[in-house]
Amino acid sequence: ITVYAVDAETVYGSSFTAFSAACDDLFGSDTIEDIAGITFLCDYDAGDDAGEYPITVSGGSNANYIIGYLAGTLTVTPKEITVTADDKTAVYGDASIAYSFTASGLVAGDSAAMLGTPDYDCDRILPGGGGVPWDALLLPHFRRFPRKRE
Repeated sequence: ITVYAVDAETVYGSSFTAFSAACDDLFGSDTIEDIAGITFLCDYDAGDDAGEYPITVSGGSNANYIIGYLAGTLTVTPKEITVTADDKTAVYGDASIAYSFTASGLVAGDSAAMLGTPDYDCDRILPGGGGVPWDALLLPHFRRFPRKRE
């Protein structure tokens, strides 16, 4: 028979120890629980990178069966985080604004610095909630017309 590690999934930063095995070709009313001493090995620790890690299974025994083993896969999916641009205030004529952000949901000793420098797209918020693209914040072009002399 072939005992195989059941594929599993966890999220980056989470630990995982709930490995399980299965076998599709047991006889009669025998179940996987009738295979004693099954052990698992997976080289994943909480905080390891997202990706795929092999799950090996071994050590099972039952006098009625010759046992072979088939590895499974632990898939570690990326964790969703929230990145929020920090509020900023600028005075007209400022050469530049030092944009910054806050990241929440980071795990495993990760820091916002590891995210690199994001691209910022800024709109000016006018009183009443209207927005003007930041690159349009130049003074409007006023045109003065001479008065007609009467």
